[in-house]
Amino acid sequence: MTMNPDARKWRGSHDRQSIWDADIYDSWFDEPRGARLFRLEARAALQLISRGQTVLEVGCGTGRFLAALAAEGAAAAGVDPDPGMVEFAKRRGGAVVAQARAESLPFPDARF
Repeated sequence: MTMNPDARKWRGSHDRQSIWDADIYDSWFDEPRGARLFRLEARAALQLISRGQTVLEVGCGTGRFLAALAAEGAAAAGVDPDPGMVEFAKRRGGAVVAQARAESLPFPDARF
């Protein structure tokens, strides 16, 4: 995965050549090492979450964990500052996803 730090400023406008190309980022989890790591991380996270619990993932990326959480019965929501990641996560479905930074969440207090 190659990052081009000049492609887009974090607080600048989004173009198709964002710092993190969501498609390339997400495809790593389909490779053997990425799939193995995802399974380990997802299993650990899911052990901490009760069915029906409302969960917020800050920095949700392409929404893989959100989809896993939703599949296990959690009401999942996610935020990510990168518009490309948010678009990808919304297409994946299963959770509410918004473009936001952790410092300014678009949700009411005590929701999660």
